[in-house]
Amino acid sequence: MATTTIYVADDRRGTINAGLGFTDWDELLTETEGDTMTTGSITQNQFATRAAAIVGRGSTQYRLGRFFAWFDVSSLTSSNAITNAVLKISGRAVVNNGSIGIYESTAFSEDGSAGLETTDLNNFDSGTAYSSTQYGSPGYSSWVTGNTSLNSFTLNSTAIADMNSNGYLNMAGLNIYYDADEEETPTTDNYLGINQWTAAGTNNTYRPQLFITYIPIATAWGEKMNGVLSNSGNKYNSVLSTTISKINDVAG
Repeated sequence: MATTTIYVADDRRGTINAGLGFTDWDELLTETEGDTMTTGSITQNQFATRAAAIVGRGSTQYRLGRFFAWFDVSSLTSSNAITNAVLKISGRAVVNNGSIGIYESTAFSEDGSAGLETTDLNNFDSGTAYSSTQYGSPGYSSWVTGNTSLNSFTLNSTAIADMNSNGYLNMAGLNIYYDADEEETPTTDNYLGINQWTAAGTNNTYRPQLFITYIPIATAWGEKMNGVLSNSGNKYNSVLSTTISKINDVAG
């Protein structure tokens, strides 16, 4: 086995913000286009997940922020099978019940052929989590802030199968309680910040990144077993191909 780290590209990450004029939270959750967008085009930037109620002038308006990132892993999956992957994100401040979970996305024209657009606001599937790791409040893992360490999300078999099959990871970061799970309407500003750095910056260590473990396909259990490609993410005898480490006690 070998390991490598892949950093997100500047033009394949960003936060889409929505909610100007919205006084109904449920209506905002189904909105298909954001108002503004923050992308990774400057040396240091802060992105966020957000689910906010802004009270003023006799009414309550709502704000929404969703984080998106697209990682190109095709240089690995062309001749290797990814066996494990950890998404690492540098954190900034958490306000009230700010939180983040990682989910499947179809932003960036799904295959990464285009940058993030405000019309990508709803291009995710909150029913397909890419990690069981969750950070923030209420009751999730503690979100580490500052430039001293990273918050780690161990990616699940669904995410790994998608990377092996597609050659990329397309993910969305959402507030868990109010946005992804739609538990209730927010009554305060709930915010979780994410550090962003450009590749040219001195703090490249703290940009969103994937720490990947992989094995060469040629040294795994063959390129195919009864027609099932070993890194395809499909199943052989009901077992996910990317999770098979041995055939007849022979290790890959």
